Amino acid sequence: MKRKRTWIVPGTVVRVIDGDTVVADLDLGWSITYCNAVIRLEHINCPELDTEAGRSAAVRTTELLPVGTVINVLSHARDKYGRVLATVLA
Repeated sequence: MKRKRTWIVPGTVVRVIDGDTVVADLDLGWSITYCNAVIRLEHINCPELDTEAGRSAAVRTTELLPVGTVINVLSHARDKYGRVLATVLA
């Protein structure tokens, strides 16, 4: 059985893309920063931005994770688009 690898790293929110995707700078340690990491929030599936519900979801995510918020990112994998699939702990 293949073991699932996860890691937790601190970061800072740079911007919110939509209701279930944020961009953050992640501190990987050893003076290495992963800048502008696109993070897909695991277990959250919001409507697309071209809908009223999607715009509302993006506003709510921005309220919860405003630019500059210090977070911890628990990564689970990368999705099919290369985004970090993760749980964000604020």
